[in-house]
Amino acid sequence: MNPFDEHPLFYLLALGLFAAASYWLSVNSQNARPSRHADQAMPDYEATGFSLVTLGADGRPLRRIEGRRLRHFLADGRSEIIAPKLVSQTDDGPPWRARAQRGWLNGDGDLLFLSGVVSLRRDAGGEMPAFSLDTRDITLELTDQHLKTDAPVRIRYGASHVEALGMEAWFGTQERVKLLAQVRAIYPVDSL
Repeated sequence: MNPFDEHPLFYLLALGLFAAASYWLSVNSQNARPSRHADQAMPDYEATGFSLVTLGADGRPLRRIEGRRLRHFLADGRSEIIAPKLVSQTDDGPPWRARAQRGWLNGDGDLLFLSGVVSLRRDAGGEMPAFSLDTRDITLELTDQHLKTDAPVRIRYGASHVEALGMEAWFGTQERVKLLAQVRAIYPVDSL
């Protein structure tokens, strides 16, 4: 005679123990895996001493972004850049050069946020005087060549000096600057 046939409760007990062990393994294996949130916070690759070059339709370089270190995040495609430097070519003059302490490039590669101390320079060329901008925390729309900051700015354009709180600037075919508040400027008479 089989002892299990005499005690049908043994089957129920064995089935219950099996279900409890399965549940315990399921819960513990989920806790052992990194959370999805932790995966999003981790870069999927890093590069040191890198240079990213964007080419135009004619194959000529439009802009180059380089830096000490780049960390790419797969979750949203953004890249963190340590000590970024941007060189943006123009059709009719010297290139624009920007540098900052840190930067973030969105996944599409068309929006660059530069944080910390930021400087933007363009050498003199032809009839254009040299241009320099010192500020903090700017957003650059790379395809539209549009810059925006709410921080204090210091601009030198040839012999002219401007200080303001916040600005927008466009660096495409029609270069222009919009100063947002507390503007103080010195324009030599011969430059007007």
